[in-house]
Amino acid sequence: MNFAKTTIEKMNTARAEGFTVIVGNDWRLGQRPKYANCDVRKIAQTNDKHHGKSVRTIWAVRLKAVG
Repeated sequence: MNFAKTTIEKMNTARAEGFTVIVGNDWRLGQRPKYANCDVRKIAQTNDKHHGKSVRTIWAVRLKAVG
């Protein structure tokens, strides 16, 4: 996949902070019950130029710190 320079920088920064990067098309991943105990950041979202819906979304996810 091809990513913009700024997106790659954001992905590398998130990885350095302990996040796992997820590339998919779920634009509501941060609202899913599976990720309720996680810190979730949206890094980038690409929408289709014809129908305007999400084609690719990049997320950074890590477990919340306890305490």
